[in-house]
Amino acid sequence: IFQGDGEPLLNPRFIDMVKYAREKGIRVSFFTNGILLDENTARTILSLQLDEIFCSLPAGTKETYAKINIKQRPSTFWTIVKNMKRLMELKKKMGLNFPRLQMTHVIHTINYHEILEMAKIDAEIGTDCSRFYLIRLDKNVSFLKMKPDEFSILKVEVEKAIDFLSKTPIILMDNINFQINNYEETTGSWAKDTFLKMGCTI
Repeated sequence: IFQGDGEPLLNPRFIDMVKYAREKGIRVSFFTNGILLDENTARTILSLQLDEIFCSLPAGTKETYAKINIKQRPSTFWTIVKNMKRLMELKKKMGLNFPRLQMTHVIHTINYHEILEMAKIDAEIGTDCSRFYLIRLDKNVSFLKMKPDEFSILKVEVEKAIDFLSKTPIILMDNINFQINNYEETTGSWAKDTFLKMGCTI
């Protein structure tokens, strides 16, 4: 799984690494922000038969996207949508079942009100899976903790998104309900001591 500390598609040897792994029979997935996944890159990736692509899109509108990604133009939001939509169209045209595309949405105080919009964008893309999950807070991002009234709106938005996605072929990766049910308003934590009681859930 190519992920962490940067965008894999920025690495000039990313495709070489994927090819090497695939030639060794290793299953490959990667995380991306979708900005650099243009048509040529999409065709190459599809030809390499990866298993899964996780695309992080933390907004349902270009305005909110620009607030979260201050180094990007608002129009970049639509570049990502176009890139991922084309990936899915090429995949269908080539008759492929893989890679599976999972659109992931990290939720916090800036975007909690746009969950339904995110679900609708996922439907426009034609993604295989949607995943919403609450941000893991630490001292660097503590300012992103939702206020109580925002969390109440979040719960309503989640129900709307679940209802919307249930009418599409998209699979909802249902971890958001667990997080909501275990959310602590004072700390913003949603895992409590589950890990200590049950061990690693992964």
